[in-house]
Amino acid sequence: MARNYYPITSAIAMRDKNLQVTLMNDRAQGGTVYNSTIEIMQNRRQTQFDTFEGFNELLSEMDSQGHGLKTNVEY
Repeated sequence: MARNYYPITSAIAMRDKNLQVTLMNDRAQGGTVYNSTIEIMQNRRQTQFDTFEGFNELLSEMDSQGHGLKTNVEY
């Protein structure tokens, strides 16, 4: 399901009446908050050729060896 993704350069947060959750990232990413869930786009990959939304091309970010991109995360 497509959602409205927004550019996130440092942090994204969601707040309830008494609680706030903030996710801080170390690189620019797309993200959204939906149904009390924070969703972050790690890698972009579209396997269908036609999305019927005006884009008639595959989106598959790969490294120089042809493998999907990987992201190292530090806690």
